[in-house]
Amino acid sequence: MPYIKQATRKILDRNLSEVLEKAHLWSSGDLNYIITKLILAWVRKSDLSYVDIATVTGVLKNVSDEFTRRVIVPYEMAKIKEHGDVY
Repeated sequence: MPYIKQATRKILDRNLSEVLEKAHLWSSGDLNYIITKLILAWVRKSDLSYVDIATVTGVLKNVSDEFTRRVIVPYEMAKIKEHGDVY
């Protein structure tokens, strides 16, 4: 989870609000496009370096891990309770 200062969150949320309001309308391709555009904008801030590449791949891995922990695991546990476990 990106534990950033509340003041920074307010600025980011304000700038993202129009895009986020329509998130429920996005396809998986739209989501991929938006994430890719954000990454490319961040990477283009300077000359591409190994540190930039490592940072982006690390951030994407951390986002994936946190999504798994916060969303997928509880979803799967609910489905196990609903339908029974396979193991």
